Amino acid sequence: MRKSDTRKIVISIAAIFVAFVVLVVGFILSSLFVLDVSSKSANALKLDADQRAVSGLIKREIEDVSQRQSEVSWWDSSIIALNDDIDRNFFADSMLGWFPKEYGIDRSMLVSPERDIILHAEGEEFWPGKLADSFYNQ
Repeated sequence: MRKSDTRKIVISIAAIFVAFVVLVVGFILSSLFVLDVSSKSANALKLDADQRAVSGLIKREIEDVSQRQSEVSWWDSSIIALNDDIDRNFFADSMLGWFPKEYGIDRSMLVSPERDIILHAEGEEFWPGKLADSFYNQ
């Protein structure tokens, strides 16, 4: 075998090896690119689904609280308790008693049309309006 034939064989083997290495590196890079794109897409889809779920939950919660508020607003006993002399006992009983138990509402306020807090209940504590206003305006 001649020296030039040996050289051609070595160059051919080296070229095959380089082509193989380039092919493997290309496959690895393309796999990493596909993995990156697909993971970003999956994360975006999951984030969108989570945002829609949370928005739906918040919307349903607001609707539920609005429904409860509208139910209470039109009760005869509520309207009578809001006469010139506000019946604080009625609202204390309502806001501390059955609001949390019946509706799961642990915080409620009686607000005037001028948006002043008249009464505030949170958990088992009850504050008249001025104390509640000072509490929120700190």
